[in-house]
Amino acid sequence: MPFREQKVLLMGRAGCGKTSMRSIVFANHLPRDTRRLEATVNIEYTNVRFLDNLVLRVWDCGGHDKMLDNYLSFQRDDMFKHVKVLIFVFDVESKEIQRDLAYFKGTVDAIQTHSPAASVFCLIHKIDLIPCLKRVEIQNRLEKEILVQAGSLSVKCFATTIWDESLYQSWSEIACTLIPYHSALLSTLQKVCETTDAHQCILFEKTTFLELCSTKGLTSEKWDHLQSEKMSTVLKHFKVSTSKSHVQFQTMEVSFQGISIHVAPMSPSLMCMFVFRVPICPALIHLHVETARRLFHKQGCL
Repeated sequence: MPFREQKVLLMGRAGCGKTSMRSIVFANHLPRDTRRLEATVNIEYTNVRFLDNLVLRVWDCGGHDKMLDNYLSFQRDDMFKHVKVLIFVFDVESKEIQRDLAYFKGTVDAIQTHSPAASVFCLIHKIDLIPCLKRVEIQNRLEKEILVQAGSLSVKCFATTIWDESLYQSWSEIACTLIPYHSALLSTLQKVCETTDAHQCILFEKTTFLELCSTKGLTSEKWDHLQSEKMSTVLKHFKVSTSKSHVQFQTMEVSFQGISIHVAPMSPSLMCMFVFRVPICPALIHLHVETARRLFHKQGCL
């Protein structure tokens, strides 16, 4: 398949956490490592190979007011043309929320003019700094104000923090909008789950461990507490830890309380996690993995 380039704008005012989340998702930083990052000056361009035939051109835009004013005036045409996804980040503790909303309004107006087909996401970030009992209230209030500024534009909001699975939950959903053959991945994964008699299957992008899709077997009610976004976080942290020890993460097997979990590559860019409700021998796991690879290859997903 030919290479596709997708332009992703990551915007928001200074200090809202844009570069930290980009570094965690795409550059294998752990949350604690982001404290050493410096503020972004102007625009940092990152080309991310995502799956075998997709390149994400991530524009991490500095958020100082003069820069934002420049983007919305002198650089407007270059900034907002050919955008596939806009991610606008709000600092939930901002003391100038009306100013944040004004810049968001200017940004979505530019998107509607230059890239009307772009998907727009808002991350209400650093939600961990808000007391638990007030989080939903504050999130709902800010989300309501965001939607007012967006007008007729469809916007999806997430409450996020770098310290839990919410970051991977939001970025996984964003990533799925960038994959032109996402429905084919999901239908193939469903066939894999049925054919291997797995309790649950989750497909990840291998470099970032963002979840691409997941499916459950017919008897999955006893495994409801398994949240794939948590597994994204756990697997990514495990991968980063092994890389620091100069060990390449290839496969993982875990068994506990009658549950067997196996993580294996489907292709150079895809990893699949199989969950089985019963202990399973290594030979049968190997057979299931090979069956899954053949199904993905047959459907043209590899």
